[in-house]
Amino acid sequence: MIKKKHISMGLFVLAGILFWGIIDLTTTPVKAALRVQVPTDSTNVGPVNSGGFAVPIYNDPECTQLTGQTLSTSYSEWKVNRVAVDTEGTNYAWKAYDLGTDQWVKASDLFNGYLGPNDKSKETYILEAYSAGKKIPIYDSPQLINVTGYLDTGIKDWAVNQYAKYSAAFLPIDRVDLGHNQWVNAHDVDVILSNAFFLEGTPIYNLSGQQTGTLKTLKYKVFGATAINGQTYIKLGDDNQWAKLSDMQNN
Repeated sequence: MIKKKHISMGLFVLAGILFWGIIDLTTTPVKAALRVQVPTDSTNVGPVNSGGFAVPIYNDPECTQLTGQTLSTSYSEWKVNRVAVDTEGTNYAWKAYDLGTDQWVKASDLFNGYLGPNDKSKETYILEAYSAGKKIPIYDSPQLINVTGYLDTGIKDWAVNQYAKYSAAFLPIDRVDLGHNQWVNAHDVDVILSNAFFLEGTPIYNLSGQQTGTLKTLKYKVFGATAINGQTYIKLGDDNQWAKLSDMQNN
């Protein structure tokens, strides 16, 4: 009987080890492997833009080992020698850029689409950044590393000095500078372009949120933004011609 008890206890302990081992295996996150490759014409990468900020440099494509060095603040544009991407990602899911010999920089710290002034002559001219009076953090660079303050909740409409995009596509815009390197994550505000595209038949409203008609053309000049019933609307004419920002097409 004693031997049987020892055997039973041994099986119980073994079963417990296997049970907890299974739990450990199922709850431990698996880090996706990165594929390192040389950019080609079809991958549409580079040069990338740092905005002249001191971006940290890493030894490895995973960007886990800091070199203690940063990109020179004397330059903004950088040629990309290699890129790192998730093995299950697409050609545009960049995770890091190698700007030299194992001088890796996080893709989230550089901009492959655009970083520059908010030019009135461009189709992508930004009329304003609409904050809806929210307390939104301000950073000292488009890399969003250091918080320097928060937007005044008493102000809703902000002029945009310059902006940055990760993609060469028309939208989205990823960062906006409200002046003197006061950068905001563009996804924390509503970026209001000077022109907007809509599908024919899109409803328009008055300031009470009541529908007043529908749109008959595709492209409209924008005159401002406001919140109606908790949603952002853009002004296309008089106070009876407000359209939902969410109805705008990413033309």
